Order: sequence, then C-alpha cells, then structure tokens
Amino acid sequence: MRVKDVLESYVSGIQMGERDRPRVSNVELTQRLSTVSHTNHVYFQLCFAALLLLFTGSCVLVVTFVNDPRRLGALFAVTGVSIVGLIAQMVALRKQKVTADLITILSRSLKQGDVRGVIEVLLAKL
Repeated sequence: MRVKDVLESYVSGIQMGERDRPRVSNVELTQRLSTVSHTNHVYFQLCFAALLLLFTGSCVLVVTFVNDPRRLGALFAVTGVSIVGLIAQMVALRKQKVTADLITILSRSLKQGDVRGVIEVLLAKL
C-alpha cells in the first residue's frame, strides 16, 4: 500500500452507482499511514542490506578477476546498473515514508475539518 492509496481512501466521495462509503476517521488514517511508514522503512532496510551485499560481492569479484579485463567490464556494468536501481528504489521508499510521517503529524495536529482540505491539496501533488 502506498501513501496515495491511503489518502485516496480518506478523501473518496460519492461515486455513481454506489452507496456512500463510510468516511475514514483521523485515527484510522494515522494508523494506515503508520503502517505504510513502517513497511517502507523495512523495505528500505532490505534494499540497504542488498546494496551492501552487492557491493561486498563486487569487491570480492574484482579481486578475483583483477587480471581479466573482460570480466571486470561486465562486472562493473552489472554492478553499476544494480546499484543505480537499488538507490532509486531506496529514494522512492524514503520519500513515501517521509510523506506518510508528515501527513500523520499534520492529521494529529490539525482540527478535524482542516485535515481533509490539507490532504486534498497534498493528494493533488502526489
């Protein structure tokens, strides 16, 4: 689940052909956002561990293939693409976590009526 999904469920209104769904309370919103934040933090840690493992394995293979330039070139190509992919995923996960934490703090600090307006503005930016 992403922050955008949680916010859309909070802001969702009447849709044609459907009955009005019960609104999500601020408490439920903060619980869902906390779940998203915690899950993204765990995934971030897994990506970081994979990055360390990849870097360590790459260093070992560089020492092993120090006299074979073809294999070193292939190793650097694969390692470079993998590291860039992992870092991009880590940035996306951290962004989701920070957004979830920020909205959680805002929903706890603002009045009940103000939260919906703030979330509609933030949802339009996501």
